Amino acid sequence: MGRRRYYAPEDAAPWDRQTGEGARAWEQFQLYRDLGPSRSLRQVAETLGKSMSQISKISAQQQWTDRVQAWDREQDRLAQQAQIDAIREMRREHALLGKALRTKATNALRQFPTEEIKAADIARLAEVGTRMERIAHGDVGDVVEERTGESMPPVTFYMPDNQREDNEA
Repeated sequence: MGRRRYYAPEDAAPWDRQTGEGARAWEQFQLYRDLGPSRSLRQVAETLGKSMSQISKISAQQQWTDRVQAWDREQDRLAQQAQIDAIREMRREHALLGKALRTKATNALRQFPTEEIKAADIARLAEVGTRMERIAHGDVGDVVEERTGESMPPVTFYMPDNQREDNEA
């Protein structure tokens, strides 16, 4: 019985097994891909006990360089998305905490006679809660620039688009 030819799905990513790529060639590519950014064909050849010319030939035929570059870009994209998601969640939690602190301060003002709670404590709680909530929603407040001399170059502030949604928290 002869070997069956592998057919990749039409939407297969470059780092997936490709049409016509044999099982052994696929395993060799996976080894190369999974070595990470410092990967080399020499590492694959040494690990598999094959000559550099054999691995170089397979690599060229199966376009390993292009495929691992696509893989690396995708891994970077996924890592960036995970970071964005974590920041969004952190901001949501900070906004909720800030709102809770502000609510506590408001309730304290309503419930306690002035002689039982210090106005400064309530003001501080309200201030901290409000600041936390504002920052969590992306309002960084005032930017203050101090200069010690006229010969200093201008300062440019960069505020990245953090992909915040207006309705967070």
